Amino acid sequence: MRMIDSLGVLILTMASAQGVVVTGTNIQISSGGGFLSDYQLTVDQVADRGDYTSLGVNFDGSTISAIGLNIDEGSDWYLVSGNDVFSGPNILANAFPYLARVNAGGGQDLTSLSVGPGNFHLGVATDVAGPGQPRTAFGWVELAISGTTLSIVDSAVSYGPPENGIIVGTSTAVPEPSSVLLLGLSLVTFLHRRRA
Repeated sequence: MRMIDSLGVLILTMASAQGVVVTGTNIQISSGGGFLSDYQLTVDQVADRGDYTSLGVNFDGSTISAIGLNIDEGSDWYLVSGNDVFSGPNILANAFPYLARVNAGGGQDLTSLSVGPGNFHLGVATDVAGPGQPRTAFGWVELAISGTTLSIVDSAVSYGPPENGIIVGTSTAVPEPSSVLLLGLSLVTFLHRRRA
C-alpha cells in the first residue's frame, strides 16, 4: 500500500510541476497600439495576468508582418498549425517559421509570413526572466481573417517550467521530458516490486 501511495504522490507532484493552462483570456489583440502597427498582439507572461508583453503587426489580407516587440522579457512568435507540439525543444530544432523573436544579443528578428486563406495559428513563447533565459510560457492563438481584419477565435497558454509546451489548438500541456522519464521509471519500479 505504501508503494501505491508513493506513486500517487509522485504523479501529483509531476502534474503540478507541469504548471497551469489558461484558455481564452491570456492572449489579446487590439487595433493599433504603441508600435504604429495595424494590430498589437499581447500575451500575459504569468497565469494571473499580472505581466504582459506585446508584438506589433501589420496585415494586408494575406501577409502578416512583424513591426516591433517589447524588449522587456520579450516574446517569440511563430507560425504553427493545429496539433503541433509547440515546445522549447521543437523551437530550438527550428520546427516552426518565426514571425518575431528576441535574439541572443537582446535585439529583434522580425519577418513577414504568408497566411490564409482562412484561419491560422501563431505560437508564442515568453517568460518573466528576460532575454536569453529559457521560456516558461508556451501558447497559441487562432486568428480569423476577414478581408484585412484579424480577430481571435481561441487561445491557450501553458505556464510551467522550462521545456514545457502546449499542443496547438488544444488546452493540453506538454510535460517536460524529465517528468515523462521520471513517470516511466516510477511505473517500471512499481510494476517490478508488485511482481516480487
